[in-house]
Amino acid sequence: MTPLHFEERYQGEWNELESALDRLLNRKKAAKNAPPVQGERVAMLYRRACEHLALARARSYPAYLLDQLERLTADAHQVIYQRREFGMEAIRRFLSVDFPRTVRADARYVWLSAALLYIPTLIIGWLVYRRPDLILSVVDARTAAMFDQMYSQSATAVGRAAQGDWVMFGFYIRHNIGIAFKCFAGGIFLRQHHRPSRPIGDAHQAILDDAISSFIAPVGWILVKRGSRPRNEEQLSSRPAAQDRI
Repeated sequence: MTPLHFEERYQGEWNELESALDRLLNRKKAAKNAPPVQGERVAMLYRRACEHLALARARSYPAYLLDQLERLTADAHQVIYQRREFGMEAIRRFLSVDFPRTVRADARYVWLSAALLYIPTLIIGWLVYRRPDLILSVVDARTAAMFDQMYSQSATAVGRAAQGDWVMFGFYIRHNIGIAFKCFAGGIFLRQHHRPSRPIGDAHQAILDDAISSFIAPVGWILVKRGSRPRNEEQLSSRPAAQDRI
């Protein structure tokens, strides 16, 4: 095969790889309706370009052809095997790019979680406002009396005393972390419950019942099920599957 035929045959693959690298390295802006870069496709094109470079060297093809293939393979290697960023730049990218993108991608589950949190809260708040005696269906009489004393007209300060701030801070941390563990543990055990060959024990069932009673396990199940699906991200460094195929 002559160098001209070799170039004509594989130039399309090289152009596709170069276009993908331009987007990943921010050398060119992609169109608004352009599909995301596929990690598997870039890995395959990189592997093919390495094969073409080896053939071109073995056949002593012209220097301009070798230079093009060396540049392509070097850029692709940098993208696939690049070192992950750390420090303030990584934090900035997470807050400005990665986190908003993830929220938008999982918007349905975010809205579902927000609905499970806010709708019962608003309903209970409205019912207690219309019928104050319903507060006893949410908390006991002692806690209701404490709230009434804390926010009464005769209270020296609105809310709790300053010396109790650290105690309540620890309580809130423990309480919120407990909810997070119930969310994920309940979701995992609920998913396990759908596998007849792997039944859950009594201790796990107790955790599951507690999570379900708190309206949390369904959200955890959705998050775990969603998290088990592979995603097509633009950062190939987070796609070990793409590297394994090279």
